[in-house]
Amino acid sequence: MRLHAMLLCAALAVPAVAQCPSFQTLTTAGNGQNGTMFDIVNLSAAPRTILSFDQCFFNGTSDNIEIYTKTGTSSGFELNSAAWTLVGSATGVPHGVAPTLDPLPIAVNVTIPAGATQAFYVTTTGGTVAYTTGAAQFGTVIGTDGILEVRARTGMVYPFAGTFGLPTDGRLWNGRVTHCG
Repeated sequence: MRLHAMLLCAALAVPAVAQCPSFQTLTTAGNGQNGTMFDIVNLSAAPRTILSFDQCFFNGTSDNIEIYTKTGTSSGFELNSAAWTLVGSATGVPHGVAPTLDPLPIAVNVTIPAGATQAFYVTTTGGTVAYTTGAAQFGTVIGTDGILEVRARTGMVYPFAGTFGLPTDGRLWNGRVTHCG
């Protein structure tokens, strides 16, 4: 009976894992700055919760990391720190060099309603995250799993102090998104 209960519990746990997929954007890097902004659009008919991000970095070292978010797009709010909410921060996070994706030790736990857009800003307080320089790609889809899509936005000087990629080229975030329904 005990084995039967354990097998039943294991079988019930499998669908939960399948509901929490991850997908990545580019990892080719080539450029970087303190941080980068990007938008995530929920294409599904149900809310999706962003659990975590993995990030490519330009230099192999350790950095202090911060993640910010705001409802809607980041476009037009790049330098407006009052529009953003700090999701979390971590100090002395060791990481490799792109194309390696390093998990960020910050629980994101931001829910995006069905059909909505949520902006994110992943930044270091003094290091360099990796991104790819866009060519007329500001706002274009740079990664999707058919449930969510990531759209290119800007490279950022910490904190909310300057932008790269405006108004048309964009900066293509190099990272991975893990989300659940």
